[in-house]
Order: sequence, then C-alpha cells, then structure tokens
Amino acid sequence: MSTYLCAKFGKKIEYVNYLHELGAHVNLHQLNIPEAVKDHDVFLLAKHQPDIRPTSIITAPLDTQQFGVSLEFIKSQNKGQVIPRVVNDCINYIEKIGLETEGIFRRSVSVATVRLVQSVFNEGKHVNFELYGGVHVAAVILKTFLREMPEPIMTFELYDYTVRIPNLDEEEQISETRRILDEELPRDNYVVLKKIISFLVQVTTKSDVNRMTVKNLAIVFGPNIAWGQGQLSLTAVGQVNYFTELLLTHYDKLFLT
Repeated sequence: MSTYLCAKFGKKIEYVNYLHELGAHVNLHQLNIPEAVKDHDVFLLAKHQPDIRPTSIITAPLDTQQFGVSLEFIKSQNKGQVIPRVVNDCINYIEKIGLETEGIFRRSVSVATVRLVQSVFNEGKHVNFELYGGVHVAAVILKTFLREMPEPIMTFELYDYTVRIPNLDEEEQISETRRILDEELPRDNYVVLKKIISFLVQVTTKSDVNRMTVKNLAIVFGPNIAWGQGQLSLTAVGQVNYFTELLLTHYDKLFLT
C-alpha cells in the first residue's frame, strides 16, 4: 500500500538538508538524535564545504546583539530598557497589521531569511519586515528570539516547577504559578514574559480568523519559553504546553504587577 499524504498537509512540510537548518526551528539538544544521523550530518557538511557551513558562533557579541545573549546583556546595552528591541518590533508590527493573519506562528520561513533578519537586528539596524516576507517572518523571529536565549525565559531553575503544575488541582495551579512568577522568576524575565503573553492573548481574540486558539499558541510557544537541560520527553512537552496554556487562559489572574 502506498503512503498517502494529504495535499493540504503536504504544503506545510519544510525539508531540511542539515541538522543546523533544523536547529532554526527546534532546540537540537532536546532531541534524541541517533549518533548515525549526527555522523552523516558531519559527513555531508565536510563533503560540501566551503559552500555549506553551520552558523558561526559569535564569541564576542556586538553591543547591539539581540539573539543568543542574555536579557541582562541586552538591558545593559539598551540604556536599562528591559524589553529587547526585537521583541518590541515584532509585536508592534504584528499588532498593527497581522493579528488576523491565518496560521500566524505556525507557518515556517526559510532558514536563510531568518538568519538574514537576525543579522540586521544584531547590527542594530531597523528591520522592515515587508522586505523579508511580512507577518510570518516577524512571527518566526519572535519565536527564534525566545528559542535562542542562552537560558529559557522561565529559567532552568524553575523548569521542574513548571512541569509539576499540571499535577495540581485548578486552584493550586493558579496560586502556585502566580507564586513562581512573583517570587521565583527574575524580574526582567517576568517583564518580558508578561509582554509576550499579553500580546498572545490579543492574538487569541482573533482566533476565529487566524485559527490560533489558546491551545494552538501554547503548543507553538511552550517549548520556546521553558525547557530543561536534558532531552525533552513527550510527557514533558505536554506539561510545558499545559503550563503555557495556563498563562494564556488566566493572564489577568497571574500577571498582577
């Protein structure tokens, strides 16, 4: 029997040739990638050098760096402003013209485009999203910023708390999450997380048009706001997504300051 693939679903598939290209969409260290696959990736990279190389690691970030650096670094280089420029720019652009875009945050963008826009942001230049693909590019860049933080915005230290939340009853879930946000999460992380969750709540108000319900957004953003230092199990993915859904559903009860 031949394999059947829905044409509509097929259009959503994006193929990658190398692991570093996959890394633009997910955290590779959380995946249980077989050694044989890693070895073959190294072989392919070596075979096609110098044309194909993984993204270079920046050892000394630019003063205007936005990706792959801590919130503390960005704040220190941004006159004490807590919200990173890339976060503000992406949110402002989407709020202005993209809240009703169907499939926002679920559509992929080419790795080359993502890297190009990242480099423009890192150089401290203004990004005109219209030149790079519009709303879907801004959406992917916001997710990429979160995913490439050296430590998740919910921090490694609070990861165990995060995945335990679904095991509590509903009242305890809210009270414990509020305690974590108010007392445990670093203040700058709280401010940035609140900004992003508040924005995503706005996105859900247009879910009848953009198809991005609370659950859909939680699935997309969960793995980008909380992850552990080891590989992420399927159970943990569900728990992280549940926690993210809680943040969205009970935003007014959880973010009081």
